[in-house]
Amino acid sequence: MQGRELRRHAGLIQARFAELRLAEVPDPRQPQWCRWRLPVLLRVGLAALMAGGRSLAEVERLTTKLTAAARRRLGRTRRVPDTTLRDAYGKLDPASLRPLLAQQCLAAHRRHALAPHLLPCGVVAMDGKATAGDGWDMHYAQKQTHSSDGGASGVVRTITCCLVSSPARPCLDAIPVPAETNEMGHFKLAFSQLWARFCRTGLFKLITGDAGECSLDNATHVRQHGVHYFFGLKGTQPTLLAEARRLLADLPLAKAVAKTVDKVGAGTVTRYLFITEEMARFLDWEHLRTVVRVHTEKRDAEGRLLPLKPDDQNRYYLSSLPRARLTDDAWLYLVRLHWGVESAPQAHGKEAPMTS
Repeated sequence: MQGRELRRHAGLIQARFAELRLAEVPDPRQPQWCRWRLPVLLRVGLAALMAGGRSLAEVERLTTKLTAAARRRLGRTRRVPDTTLRDAYGKLDPASLRPLLAQQCLAAHRRHALAPHLLPCGVVAMDGKATAGDGWDMHYAQKQTHSSDGGASGVVRTITCCLVSSPARPCLDAIPVPAETNEMGHFKLAFSQLWARFCRTGLFKLITGDAGECSLDNATHVRQHGVHYFFGLKGTQPTLLAEARRLLADLPLAKAVAKTVDKVGAGTVTRYLFITEEMARFLDWEHLRTVVRVHTEKRDAEGRLLPLKPDDQNRYYLSSLPRARLTDDAWLYLVRLHWGVESAPQAHGKEAPMTS
């Protein structure tokens, strides 16, 4: 990246930093001991993340290499010590930062920069994340003991909310999970907080989640807010899973309603979609409409079939969305779209119309 293109990217970053309104973040530090203004430290950290920085030491190194023009755009003129960044970031309350992320996404939505791609509505993937550390406070960081050596570590859990229907894959929120609960137990509150921030925008009408969030209580809570769900289905819901397998597990590949073939390394990965509405309103799931099975085959460069674990070879999903709302290709696309919360978007072959 050189010349005019570099200046254009720098100008874009500067404009978006202004939208964040970092000066509104409360500074928890004692003013008499502060040599650096908090907005400057936040801008430096964000710039380093955008440049691929993965530690505070790398943030410090970046500040020693900035050009004079870049220093002016970030509002600083000298090296920022990593210890200064550690002390400032460690005192911040996540609740003071999350509204900034939401307002940035809302600004992008108003610019029509987050329109859904190949789907009729916005889709948010909600997925639990965990980061291990050396300490725990039993508020944000939960103590985890190690059965192997008797030691312990701290684990910080969040529920990440990513707008996967947009090619940009923006993170709408990262909601801390209290130490006394888990992803399943905190899902309803996390969804309510996400809904409260974006309910008036029409940004999304469908949420996806893995089997760790799949429960009747959570699904009902989502539908009560007028949003549809698409959850992974595993052994945590044994009765539902058994019925889904009874209806879909023995269907031959020739009965698949959609298929994709991707080249991965020297081999290929083929995915087949099977779908049924026969489980609609099954048991107490009055809002359940559609159940999906995705069968996966991996082959090496010579075309030999590679072994897969049973749970990887056949995955099941349930949804409140009626089958007719999406084409068969769109259902398979939706299954794969959930994992946009894990990685950047990739091309998956020929695009097809995704609405019926």
